[in-house]
Formats: sequence, structure tokens, C-alpha cells
Amino acid sequence: MSTYYARVNRWTGSHNVMEANSRKTIRVNDVPGMQDTDASTYVQGTQPIIAERAMYWNERGAGTDTIGGFSD
Repeated sequence: MSTYYARVNRWTGSHNVMEANSRKTIRVNDVPGMQDTDASTYVQGTQPIIAERAMYWNERGAGTDTIGGFSD
């Protein structure tokens, strides 16, 4: 499950069932109410997971990435 936190409110994303060794991209900017706002994300699962956080701006001309943050 992914939960998105903005400066003022909290939105909860959908539950995503995923197979082992799979990948999914979630565009937070496409979540209603999350367009053009500062936000953080909390990701949790029933099994250990690896999550990557990529942020892009200027039509993907600039960005930053956190690679391979994982759970215990």
C-alpha cells in the first residue's frame, strides 16, 4: 500500500498486488489532489520490498533519485 502525505492533507493511494521480482511505476502527480504539491510517500508490504523514489521536473530535464531503499 502506498500512502501520500502533502503539507496540509493526507491521501491514501491504492493497494497494489504485485508478483515477486516485479516492478510498478506510480505517478503521484496523477493521484487526484496531489498535482503540483510537495509530498512524501510511505510504502508498506506484507513481504520485504525495495522501493525507488525518482523525482523529475522541467519536462524530465532535471531530477533526483533514491535507488533501492528497502524494508527489513
